[in-house]
Amino acid sequence: MTREDVRKMLRRWGRITEEIEAVEDQIKAICDEIDTVDNLHAQGLDGMPHGSDVGRPTERTAVAKITLAERYQDRLAELNRKLEDLDRFRERIEDALLFTVPDDEYVIRLKYIDGLTFEQIADKMEVTAERVKQRERRGVEIIKEHMEEAWKF
Repeated sequence: MTREDVRKMLRRWGRITEEIEAVEDQIKAICDEIDTVDNLHAQGLDGMPHGSDVGRPTERTAVAKITLAERYQDRLAELNRKLEDLDRFRERIEDALLFTVPDDEYVIRLKYIDGLTFEQIADKMEVTAERVKQRERRGVEIIKEHMEEAWKF
């Protein structure tokens, strides 16, 4: 694993909240659609003439609900697995950050979560941009070593 590999992972980690929210939105949309079918009611008898296929409205409604649930069952399982993977990925990065010194962690969070440039971080921390770059490199190296060690098992 190279430092650039770690930086790619950190960039993804910086966007992970948006990824998780997108997956959660997909899950909610599927659940809402299934709930919509729950609200389907068999056609009531109102004395009006109906087509010939209206003989069993309750049965058709139940079949529609079961069909929809089966159709979405695999997709919901897949989305839930993706959520678990994203959470595990985030936890692995957070665990690796525990091994960095606080200033290095702060630089990494500002760089990869907040999306600040080295110059913006330097202004915020009242240090030089070169010092910020050194802290980022040191933090990335520590994370790299931790990830390599953790993945040996």
